[in-house]
Amino acid sequence: MKRILNAVQLKSLLSLLLVGVLLLPILAGCSSKEPTLEDEVNSLSQQVTVLKGANSAALAEIDALLSRVAELEARVAELQSSNTVLTEQLAELRDELIALRIDELQRRIAQLEALIAQLETDNDELQAQIDELRREIDGMKEPPVTPPTLEEYKELAKAELDAHGEAKIPEEYRFEHDGKDHWYWAQVQAFVANAKEQIDRAKDEANVVSILGELKEIIDNAPNGSLYSVQFAYDNGLVTLEDLENIAIFWQSCFVIFPNEPNVIPPPGFDGSRFTEEIREKIHVISAYIHARPPLTPTPLGTFKFSIKGYYGHYNNSVAVAVEYHTYVGLPPQPIIEGIRLPQFLQIFIEYR
Repeated sequence: MKRILNAVQLKSLLSLLLVGVLLLPILAGCSSKEPTLEDEVNSLSQQVTVLKGANSAALAEIDALLSRVAELEARVAELQSSNTVLTEQLAELRDELIALRIDELQRRIAQLEALIAQLETDNDELQAQIDELRREIDGMKEPPVTPPTLEEYKELAKAELDAHGEAKIPEEYRFEHDGKDHWYWAQVQAFVANAKEQIDRAKDEANVVSILGELKEIIDNAPNGSLYSVQFAYDNGLVTLEDLENIAIFWQSCFVIFPNEPNVIPPPGFDGSRFTEEIREKIHVISAYIHARPPLTPTPLGTFKFSIKGYYGHYNNSVAVAVEYHTYVGLPPQPIIEGIRLPQFLQIFIEYR
């Protein structure tokens, strides 16, 4: 038998021949006939054919399985895609349901708030009616109030005037008057005493009201501050010993209120810019009130002459200034406190807060 074999077939054939050679002893024991080489080749060819047939069947089965796997994978992909769409639709429906519930809740809340507001309004109206009825009942129980007599009305007006005068001066600056210092509290007290005499002379209630209004306006127009001698200010805690030492240093440096003058060099720690024209004007007004006769009726500023000889610094709410009035006869004594020599005319200005 003559065949044309390729390399693969030849290799397979040789493998089968090798197997045959190995099986020859076994076959020799089973057959008494000595097989020829052609018989062996035919036998091996038959075995190859059988193996090829079995291999083709296996490959066909594998292809069928692979085809089934592809179908299943396609179905899985289809189901996954469908599941994604369903998930998105479910999320949309959930969001829509939440939005609907929120809108419904908000509408319900608005309705409840409106109802509460209406009930509160109704309650306020009912409470007002109840209060009015109670007042009527109380009025029926109590005897009618008789209006005050003219004398009682005057006493009420004087009490109101006292309170107005006290409100003008903060309590921490209501020092006892020693006959020469803390003019402002003394001025207010003297003014109130004179004003009470005017109220006592009033002929009727209308006159009392008119006089009281005028007197309160005079108190209101008075300045909110005072001037004190340096000794009085020190004795009453408005300036400290350290403040007096600084005042002496500034004074001995020959520094006055004009910091921009040539040859004037401010000492360390001194700020002359704090002494403003506004402060000067307030001191001018208060000085005019100091010399007012009768109380709180100051000399017009245009005719009241005074001058500020020096500015020696701010100390908390106190301003140290040397104020000279043109009514002075001679020079006042130079103040010396705790051995510290201070400038003449030195006073402490306090502006009430």
